[in-house]
Amino acid sequence: MKQTKMAVFAMFVALVLPLGMNAADLFDLEGGAQTEEQAPQASPAAPEEAAPAASETAQLAVSQAAADPKLEKEMRELSVEKRKKIKVVQKREFYKEKRFEMGIGFGFIVGDWDDSMTVGANVAYNINDLFAVKGQFFYAPINWARETRKQVDELNAEVSSSNVVMGGGVSCVFTPFYGKLSLFGDFIPKYDLQISAGGNYYQVLLEKGNRSETGHRFAVNIGLDGRFFITNNFFLSLNLDWFLMRDERFKLGSTTSAKSAYLKTDMLFTINFGMFLPFAD
Repeated sequence: MKQTKMAVFAMFVALVLPLGMNAADLFDLEGGAQTEEQAPQASPAAPEEAAPAASETAQLAVSQAAADPKLEKEMRELSVEKRKKIKVVQKREFYKEKRFEMGIGFGFIVGDWDDSMTVGANVAYNINDLFAVKGQFFYAPINWARETRKQVDELNAEVSSSNVVMGGGVSCVFTPFYGKLSLFGDFIPKYDLQISAGGNYYQVLLEKGNRSETGHRFAVNIGLDGRFFITNNFFLSLNLDWFLMRDERFKLGSTTSAKSAYLKTDMLFTINFGMFLPFAD
């Protein structure tokens, strides 16, 4: 009988002990094993925890670049290389404000001054990217009509002329347009268009027969300039200036120095090569 009771007790302990262990696993509040029902509830939090980690990594990279001048330079140069690949109109990559411009060039006068070739120079100061003040000077060493008259005495005796010798003045310049052109596919030059207005002093040579006289006049002019930027510091410009002035000539048929006054217009086409000062990076 005693042996039977011991056998029953041993079987009871063998059954209760595994159940107790399972219960401990099921109701473990200390962070032990988890059931299958609990495991999916913890997984959705994983992406939310990963996102802050990525953001913190990006902020750390920016902070390191700001603290490390060499790394900051590398990131900036990479940005410049990316900008060079963009083939659209953008804000200017260089500034003109408070910079000077200097240019030299040659031109051709068409109009009542007859056909003359000119050489000249100009200097401009950019108040900002839109407005500038420009001074210009030109000299006309060759006048084809005058050279022709020297070879024909009869014609020289009959023609009264007033040909420009030199001129110079000051203009206000407005730059309302800026853009890019696509030439031959990969070549994308930048350009801007300028409108100018100002006043000019000029010197003329009055001739008729054997008589000649130097005259000093004043003219107003309106200009249109198109500039193509070779680099951030050098450019090529095509200019058209229209002049309106009051001039005089020796009277035809008169043997004295009597003159007749009249209004006239002339146009000056020029090609200039210029640079900005000081140089920009």
